[in-house]
Amino acid sequence: MGTGESHHESPEQIMAEFFHMLPNNYMDVGIDESLLMFSGTDSTDQLVGYSSDLQSQLADDLPAFIGKVGEMVGGFTPVPNAVGLGAFVLSMILQIAFGSIKGSGGNTKPSPADMLRRVFAEEKASEVRDLMDEYLKRYKMYLYDEQRLLQETERLEKQLSLQVTVLQNSIQVDKQISSRAVKYWVNGAVFHVQMLIHIARLRKRTGTGTQSLENAKIAAGNAADTYHRHMAEIYEQYKKYKLDSLSMKYYSPPFCPPTGCKPSCAIKETDIHFSDDFSAKKYCSLSKDSYVNYIFSHSKKNSDMLVYFGNLRHNIDILVNKNGDFQIEKQQRSAMANRSSCQCLTPAMCFWCHTHMTQKTAGGDTNKHTDTQMERVIEIPNPTPSGGPGK
Repeated sequence: MGTGESHHESPEQIMAEFFHMLPNNYMDVGIDESLLMFSGTDSTDQLVGYSSDLQSQLADDLPAFIGKVGEMVGGFTPVPNAVGLGAFVLSMILQIAFGSIKGSGGNTKPSPADMLRRVFAEEKASEVRDLMDEYLKRYKMYLYDEQRLLQETERLEKQLSLQVTVLQNSIQVDKQISSRAVKYWVNGAVFHVQMLIHIARLRKRTGTGTQSLENAKIAAGNAADTYHRHMAEIYEQYKKYKLDSLSMKYYSPPFCPPTGCKPSCAIKETDIHFSDDFSAKKYCSLSKDSYVNYIFSHSKKNSDMLVYFGNLRHNIDILVNKNGDFQIEKQQRSAMANRSSCQCLTPAMCFWCHTHMTQKTAGGDTNKHTDTQMERVIEIPNPTPSGGPGK
C-alpha cells in the first residue's frame, strides 16, 4: 500500500492522498443518513421521493408492494403526520415491504429499517438503542391514534433524554470517549430532539391548547440549543482523542538485502485498530496535527454534525408547522395506470384496475374516469383532527 516518492507534491496533496488511503471506518462518526434525510424541512418530499424510487424498481411486483404496505399500515386510509419521525417510520415500512418482495439485495441505498443496526452494530447492550427501537415499534402500533401516539412519545422521550445524558456524561465527564460512543450519542441526541418536535406537532394536531403547544416548541428549541453546545465540546474532545490515537514514525525493516533498505512510514491508529507500513516515507514528513485537522475539515459527516442542531433550532417553527398525510395508493396511481395486466390484492384495487383495462381495451380515454372511481372506491376519508388540519 503506498505510492512512489515525489518532490513536487504540496502538503495539501500529501494529506489528501493519506486521507484516501485510510480505511472507510476511520471517520465513521456522524448522523445516520436515513435519520438525516427525514429530519429536515423537506421530510415529506423525501418520503414521496423515497417511495417513488422503490416503486421504480418493482416493475410487475408493484401491486404486491401496494398490498403489502396496505397490510402493514392497516389499510389504505391516508396516514397522518407523514413528516419528521412520522416520515421516517413510513419509510421503514416501505423498505420492509420492498424487502419482502425483492429480498435484501433489492435496494442498494441505505435502508431506514436498518438505521439502528448501522448505528449500534457493535453494541451488545444499549439503553439508547433499545428506547429508540421501542419508540419506532410503538409509533407503528399507533399510526392513526394521535392521542395515544402523543402519550407514548411524551413517555419515551423522557426516558431517552436521561440515557442520552448518561452517555454524554460518560464521554465528557468520565472521559470514556471513542468513535462508537460519539456515534451513539449524536444519533441518540438527534432522535431525542426529533421526538420533542413531534410532540409539538401532535399537540397542534390534537388541539391540546396554545400554551401547551408553545411549551413543547420551547422545549424542542432548548434541547437543540443544549445539544448544539455539547456537540461543539464533544467535537473538540473527539478531535484530540483521534490525534492521540494516531502514531507515525519512520521505519526500516529488521532484515535488509545487500542493496540496503528503503525507510517506510509506519502508521498506527488505535481507535479503529488499523496499522500499515506506507512505502512512501513522505507521509511521515508532516505532523499528526496536520493530518487530523485536514481529515476533520474534509469530512462531510463532521460538517453535518457540527451544524445540525444549530440549523434545527433556527427552523423549529417551520418544522412544527410542517405536516401532511401519506397514502401509498395515491403515490402509485400513475404507475398502476401503465400496467398491462391486473395483479390486484384487494377488491378495491381489482375494481379500479379492471375498469381501467376495459376502457383501455375499448380505446377510450383511460384517465377520464379512473381517478374519480379510485377516489370513491379506495380512499377512505380521513377525519379532520380536533386541532384542525396540519398542513
